[in-house]
Amino acid sequence: DIYNKALTFLQSTHYHRAIEFSDEMTGLFAASSPLVERLLIEGKCVLAFEQFGQKYSLPCRIRQLDPNEPSFQATIWHNRVFNPNLGDDVAIVGFQPDWDEAIAMMAR
Repeated sequence: DIYNKALTFLQSTHYHRAIEFSDEMTGLFAASSPLVERLLIEGKCVLAFEQFGQKYSLPCRIRQLDPNEPSFQATIWHNRVFNPNLGDDVAIVGFQPDWDEAIAMMAR
């Protein structure tokens, strides 16, 4: 019931308010993830997407979100809709696009 209600909300209201979205994407990881540690040390990465014959590379700055941040809470509760057994032992990482670097990458 929670899953169906959450999907209804996300499909009918949430995703139709684009003006309220930031360009920072978030990712949920296990708190002890070596990948999170490496991302935070590097401070940046390139997200690569590929679908329907299109390829995208988006350079991003990395930060770890604090549990008190609204983006942290939105991410963990969004993930709990699809995984109700998700515990609190998580790390949530923010991926902030570096638009100047993205433009430079396109020019190369």
